[in-house]
Amino acid sequence: MLTAMPEVDLGIDVRLKYIEKTEIAKHKLLEQRYNKPKEEKDVIEFAVTNR
Repeated sequence: MLTAMPEVDLGIDVRLKYIEKTEIAKHKLLEQRYNKPKEEKDVIEFAVTNR
């Protein structure tokens, strides 16, 4: 028999900290994506546009 685990309220401080960490990770990912060499970008853009 499966039972649901109750959700624990961690508080607003913890939620805000996780949101901040998520935003930092997204920013780093976007920086890496835009800092790739031009040849890699061209291949990715070509593949995406030819779906």
